[in-house]
Amino acid sequence: MPSSSGAEETLTLPADTNAPVEAMDAKLMVATGSGDVQQLKDLVKKEDSKMMVVVMAKQSASAEKPRHGNMDPHLLALASSGNCEELRSLLRREDRQACADGSSTVPRASEESTLEGVTSEGDNSLLCASSSERPQTLLSGEDGQARSNNGSIGGQGSDDIEANESILKGVTAEGDTALHVVATCGQGDNFFTWSGDAKHLLVQMQNNNNRRWRPTRAERYALKTYGDGDNFLESARIIHGEATRLLFEPNKNGDTPLHCAAGAGKSNMVACLIDLAQQEGDENKVKELLRKENNQKETALHQAVRIGNKGIVDLLMEKDSELAGFPEDGGASPLYLAIVLKRDSIVDTLFNKGHGKLSFSGQNGQNALHAAVLRDRGVTKKLLELNKRHLCQQNKDLTAKMDENGSTPLHFAAAIRVLFFGPSRNCRQVLEANADALYQPDHAGLFPIHVAASVGSFRNVGLFLNKCPGSASLRDAKGRTFLHVAVEKKMVNVVSFACRDLSLSWIMNMRDDDGNTALHLAVETGSLQLCCPLMGNPQVNVNLPNNKGETPLDIAEAKLPDGGFYHNQSSEAQIRSTLILHCGAVNGVHRKDHLEDNKTRKFKQDGRKESEVLKDSAGTLCIGSVLIASVTFGATFAVPGGYIADDHNNGGTPVFARRYAFDAFIPANTLAFVCSAVATIGLMYSGSPLYNRRSRMVHLGIAFYLLSISVTSLIAAFALGAYVVLAPVAHKTAVATCVLSSLGLLYNHLEFIGRHLLLLPLLCQRKGRIRGSVHSAAIIIVTTLLEYWPLIFIFGWAAHASTPKTESVAQAPAPSA
Repeated sequence: MPSSSGAEETLTLPADTNAPVEAMDAKLMVATGSGDVQQLKDLVKKEDSKMMVVVMAKQSASAEKPRHGNMDPHLLALASSGNCEELRSLLRREDRQACADGSSTVPRASEESTLEGVTSEGDNSLLCASSSERPQTLLSGEDGQARSNNGSIGGQGSDDIEANESILKGVTAEGDTALHVVATCGQGDNFFTWSGDAKHLLVQMQNNNNRRWRPTRAERYALKTYGDGDNFLESARIIHGEATRLLFEPNKNGDTPLHCAAGAGKSNMVACLIDLAQQEGDENKVKELLRKENNQKETALHQAVRIGNKGIVDLLMEKDSELAGFPEDGGASPLYLAIVLKRDSIVDTLFNKGHGKLSFSGQNGQNALHAAVLRDRGVTKKLLELNKRHLCQQNKDLTAKMDENGSTPLHFAAAIRVLFFGPSRNCRQVLEANADALYQPDHAGLFPIHVAASVGSFRNVGLFLNKCPGSASLRDAKGRTFLHVAVEKKMVNVVSFACRDLSLSWIMNMRDDDGNTALHLAVETGSLQLCCPLMGNPQVNVNLPNNKGETPLDIAEAKLPDGGFYHNQSSEAQIRSTLILHCGAVNGVHRKDHLEDNKTRKFKQDGRKESEVLKDSAGTLCIGSVLIASVTFGATFAVPGGYIADDHNNGGTPVFARRYAFDAFIPANTLAFVCSAVATIGLMYSGSPLYNRRSRMVHLGIAFYLLSISVTSLIAAFALGAYVVLAPVAHKTAVATCVLSSLGLLYNHLEFIGRHLLLLPLLCQRKGRIRGSVHSAAIIIVTTLLEYWPLIFIFGWAAHASTPKTESVAQAPAPSA
């Protein structure tokens, strides 16, 4: 008969060994259905002294272990509410019922039965029974226990104990037993900590000592349902007394009742469960309970750390000072979890009460130092001091420990960006503790200096270079230095820092596995801000070819559409012109026709795509040009100030005619209308597919420039019109309106000015301070004149056309003769 451990046992009942063995025919009967089983039972009940019944029950090898049934709803309700009195009554009723049922199933001693043999072969159970009086049958049920035909369990010493635990075998959908439920819901004595006077008030209400205080409805319900919390503790003791095994029983997540109590923050319940384990008289039982891990390799201490309950942490550590050393085979340790969650007080408790027997392991192969460098400087210092003293032998060198990606704590510290006050202090501490970690790459070949450059932490880069100057030449798996990585990640601050440091000039022209220098990669990104520091460094060779024979100028030209439409002030165009005009860059040694055939880097826009670009651009710009034309057309006939009445001199003319501001308003409005009207016509041509691509591009370029002129003139017309109206009565307001309107003029030219300010340091480095400044100033002045010449025309025409307003002198009538 299979035992609970899975071993095979042979069970025999006392028999008369001197009885003669009589040969007889045997019938093998196998019941496979409910109907056949009933027929077999009826056959067994027949009184035939010469009949032997053999029952074989086959269980599938893959059959799962039988699961307990659902928890009794009444038991679940009592366990959740902590009603210990009714819970005790329920379990007593079950005891009485079990005793009543068990008395009817005890075999009579007068019945002599002999169980000849019970064997087990593989997954087949063979049971044979014979009787001289009445055949007694031993049936093998699905639970593997031998039962008589009246339902009693064979081989069991006490039916009462089994029945007592039957109701407590039920579990919830999560696999929680009744003790799990009590441990989770149990409030303990800390139930009223959310309100300091709540418990006191409820006690007063209960004793009728103070009728002036009227507790809330929620408080009255809490007292009625939960009492003072001790009833949950009593419920736990009652359940444990009936089924001690439930104290160590896990649910689906592997959590014991102690896990649940600690995770719910029930300190009194935690103490109660530990006391129940101590009552068994074996100290190892307490440690077994405290150190039991769930499916995530977490003990009850992990649950207490996660919710930040320092009281439970203190209690658990007092019971087992080595508890913080678990889990031993990986997983997140309590110390790691406390550091990640920034539970500083709990971290101190683990340090003080762990006596050096701590586990530093963390998730994904990390250790506590990986988390500390990203959280707290004080914890980092403590860990480094502990690491230096080697108090924990299984974590001898935390600074060199790599996670599953090969990252050391210095890799993590290098990724910290500090905006002010120098490099990261945690990074400095880890580097001083183990400078060799700077030369330890991760699985991708990245060193800590590469990590610092990739996140833009130039201060950490400077720290590494000051500590170990040779780290500047470290290369990753692709042959890239930290400068290559900074360029690819577009970290301008790191690139600028490296270009300003003269001691790093020897790495400026280092090439990666593809032969690209940092300038090659910067030009490939198309960022003028990223290219300027490199192009402005005299130590950078702008004509070095890569493995494909391409110089930075070749890459810059490949970024521009071949014969397509692009703005001459775009970043790509500025990079190309700067390389040619200011850096003296040349193309690689190759034939132009071969370069045209090289399709790897060059992208050419086909006719259809170019046509779509022209059409979309023309449609967008046409909206603005039509709006400007409409506004200026209306302003021509609705001039500021209105017209003189017809019954006055010069009736029908503008009131402010021949004033300087009004004379400037008219040409500004006219110029805005004319330019926008012509731009609208050009945009209509550029958006029409009837014209060839070249003509459409010319029309679009002209329309774009005229639209810019019309915007400038429109802003000037608005400012002048407002000044004409407001100046006679509110001169300061009129001036403020003109100043604010001028900001719109600057915005149209702001990007151009910003780009040339970026090029100014480059020009000073390549051409010298004076020549570079003069050259940059000349470019800005010429471009400004091309953009703002309408203002010169407007105010110049107003000065020429306006004349002082004179009042006509009334002539006295001639005296009559």
